[in-house]
Amino acid sequence: MFVGINRNNQLWNSGTEENPVKTDWDPCPSGWRVPTKAELNSLLQNKSTWTTDESGQGGIWFSGSVPYSIYVPQIFFPGAGHRDYCDGKADYRGRYGRYWSSHADINDASYLSFVYGSTDVRIVGTYYKAFGFSVRCVQVTD
Repeated sequence: MFVGINRNNQLWNSGTEENPVKTDWDPCPSGWRVPTKAELNSLLQNKSTWTTDESGQGGIWFSGSVPYSIYVPQIFFPGAGHRDYCDGKADYRGRYGRYWSSHADINDASYLSFVYGSTDVRIVGTYYKAFGFSVRCVQVTD
């Protein structure tokens, strides 16, 4: 008889979307945690188009609930590509960005996604957890 693998979908958040709780398995340093799906989604309201920062890295600037301009607080997400789950190669650097959220189900997890040359920036429902997407940590607030 086949016994399924016991998957833990709370490795990065043992709380809820509204009240996240950092776990020992969360890859972020002390005082930081993987953002929830809702937190990443809140960034989508105001953003730049694909741009290149002062270091030459392509990506997108987000300003969250504040209308985007160069004069407001922003966060830059580089188009870092990903590590492929089949062969471990780093692919698509400078072409797209994919950033994990702490939201997961049996085989998949939700992530923020954007592609070079496209204005489509969105939260994708789920994708294989085996892909090596980036993580952009958020500061834990008490």
